[in-house]
Formats: sequence, C-alpha cells, structure tokens
Amino acid sequence: MNKPMQDKQLIFMISLPRSGSTLLQKILGGHDDIYTSSEPWLMLHPLYALKDEGIQARYGARLAAQGLQDFISDLPGKGEDFYYAQLRDCYLSLYAPYLQGSGKSRFLDKTPRYYEVFDELQKTFPQAKFIILYRNPLAVLASILNTWVKDDLGKLKEYRGDLYQGIEFLQRDFSAYNNIHIVRYEELLLAPESTTASLFAFLQLPNQPECIDYGKRPAERWRYGDPRTVYAKSRPDTQHAEAWQQKLGIAEYRKLLSDYLQILGKTGFERMGYDFAQAEQAITKNMPAHSATHTAPSLCQLLQSTDEINKSLDEANKCLHNENQSLQEANKSLDEANKRLHDENQNLHEANKSLDEANKRLHDENQNLHEANKSLHEKEVIMQGELAKCRHNQKEHSERIKVLEKELAGIFQSTESLKEHRALLQPRRKLMAYKRLLNTINSARENHVSQPATNQGSMPIDQ
Repeated sequence: MNKPMQDKQLIFMISLPRSGSTLLQKILGGHDDIYTSSEPWLMLHPLYALKDEGIQARYGARLAAQGLQDFISDLPGKGEDFYYAQLRDCYLSLYAPYLQGSGKSRFLDKTPRYYEVFDELQKTFPQAKFIILYRNPLAVLASILNTWVKDDLGKLKEYRGDLYQGIEFLQRDFSAYNNIHIVRYEELLLAPESTTASLFAFLQLPNQPECIDYGKRPAERWRYGDPRTVYAKSRPDTQHAEAWQQKLGIAEYRKLLSDYLQILGKTGFERMGYDFAQAEQAITKNMPAHSATHTAPSLCQLLQSTDEINKSLDEANKCLHNENQSLQEANKSLDEANKRLHDENQNLHEANKSLDEANKRLHDENQNLHEANKSLHEKEVIMQGELAKCRHNQKEHSERIKVLEKELAGIFQSTESLKEHRALLQPRRKLMAYKRLLNTINSARENHVSQPATNQGSMPIDQ
C-alpha cells in the first residue's frame, strides 16, 4: 500500500508568463526524482474562491466568496486552519497518482499565475518548496508582444494582471521564507550549471548536471508554456538573455517598453534586481533620430480593463452629462445675455439715432454759429471801422466842443451883459409903453370929439 503523499513532496514554480518557466520545467523534469506535467492550474480555483474580487461568474463570485468565508469561520471548533488542512489532503490525493505512476518522489507544479494565490498556497502546503523565477520585465513584455499579441495590440489587455499584479508579487520581500528559492532567467541562460546546482541543493536532491541538456531526452509536447523556442533548442541559449532588445527598432514596441519601464519606476524595477539606467539606455540607443514613437498608443490605454473602461466611460458620460447640463445652462444664460444684448443694441441703435439727430442739430447749430460768427466778425470789422471813425470824430467833436465851449463862454458873457443891459432898459421900455398908451388914448379922444354923439349912453373915455 502506497504511503499518502505529503506536502513536502510538492514543488511550486511561480513566475510571470514568458519568463522561461517552460525551459526551467524541462530541465527540472529531467531529474530522476521530479515529475512534472504541463501546467496543472489545479490550486487556483479552490484558493481564489476565498477572494471577493478579481473573478466574475454567473452565480455571483463575490456572494460565493462571502458565503464560503462565513462557512469556514463558523465550522464548530475548527476554522480556517481546518479548511486548509482538508484542502491539503484533498489535493495531495490528486497529485499522488502522478508520482505513483512515474515512480518519482517529487511533483513539480509549474503554474505561473499561482502568484495570485501564493499566500494561500503557503497556508495549504507549508512544507512545499517554492521556486520563484524572475526575468527582466521588459523582456517579459517583449516576449508577450512577439508570441501572443503580435500585430493585434488589443490583445495586450489580456495580460494586464501579469504586467501589474504579477509584478507586484515579484517586488515582494521573500527573505523571511525558508522554503523559497529565487532563480533568474538570465543567470539560467548564462550559467546553467551553477544555477541548477544551487537549485537542486535547495530541493535537497542530488545534482544532475545532465538535466541541462533537456533536448537529448524524449519528452512530450505540452499544451501550455513556450510553444516554440524550448522545443527548437536542446539546452539554455545565451543569445536569448538580451533578445528582447532586437524589437526596439519597432516604434510601437519601443513605445510600450518605454512606458512600462516608466510605470515600474526606478525603485520598483531595481527591487526585482534589474538595472534601471541600463534598461533606459538600451531603449534610448535604439531610438531613431526622427522617431514616430509618439504616435503609438500608450501602454496604460492598452491595459485598461473592461471595468476600468466602463468606469472611465461612466465618468466620461457623467462629465459629459454635467458638461451638457452646464452647456444648456450656459446656452440659456447666453440666450438671456443675447436677448439683453439685443435690447441693449436696440437701445443703442435708438441712442445712436438720437445721437445722429443731436449731431445733426449740433452740426446745424455749429453751421448757424459759424455763420453767426462770420456775421459777427463782419459786424465787428464794421464796428471797429465805425469805432475808429467815432474815435476820430470824437476827437474832432472834442476839439469842436472845446471851441463851442469857448464860444458858449463868450455867449454866456454876452448874455450876462445883455441881461445887465436889459435891466438898464426895463424902465425905459415901460416909459415908452406908457407913452404909446397915452398916444393911443389921445388919438381916441380926438376921434370922439370930432364925431357927433351917437352913443349918448356912453361915457367919455376920460371919465
């Protein structure tokens, strides 16, 4: 009777896709004690079921996760540890038949996306060995573009989780774990003997350098993993270490790789053990003098998830709705302003009309004033001439007046003399008047005496 399989017999290999995991799997699979088969993906479903995000299902993944968590927490006297122990026994029983059939002692489960459930794997299989494979993330992106995306850049968003969440996993600090071994793809290519020797020592297995020449052994062609290069080669090829730089002459690829480097940033890039300045220099030196890179789509745009796109569309629609509402209000205000402007223009037109009439009146008044000024000027000239004559005549008159005043003074003196003379002649005049009266009386008397008395009733004059 076969002994039950233990978790210390498990080896998990975790990496980003296109990181050389198939190559390392082929090498390890050549060891006398290791069995491996394609990519099982076995533990993703039961362990990811505990997460309430990142998965969609018609039955409602979030509700299912919450229900499962409630079920586990309510296990009488058990709880989470009991759940993981039961998972361990269950899935070890699924791995075991492969070991029993092959006669080997270790099962290598190479499923790159186990980075999604790494912590849960540690809880489920605490004695298992974990190999974490690193590759320059720019090389990973370049390989994804060359192998899977090619000319259809829209496919790139299918690998969003690898390029974001996968990188976040690789940036973690694993120094506290004693069941993890780090392998770098570049070191595997450049120094396969020392790299595999260190790895076998970690696995507590005999070193078998002949495993490096994996192509000399007959092997099945797997469904998953590298579909070409591994099968075209028989051992690690150093030329692939920097092969990602060969595509930098393509503007779209160079743009995407440059974007990715900037997204990772110097700290994040170097946290994974790679030189940021060296990678930046590699991109820059392959950039033509007149580059059209700026016309290529950005990596962020290509990696947008459906939820992010929908969220962006919702936000854009909301903004558009708000803008339309604001535009309607602005149009309403503009209409009101146009109406006021029309009224003001009408008033201005009428004011201009009144102003034109006033200007016309003012022009006429100015014309009349001009003519009046002209007439006044002419009169002024005439008056100045007359004034000059008057002044001349005044001078003559003044002189004449002086003469007349002298004459008047003479006349006055003559008058005074005449008055005096008259005063002297007054008695004489009275005497002469009396004499004339006497002469008249006498003459009348004589006439009376000489005529017969006709008027007997009359009295004599001398009576």
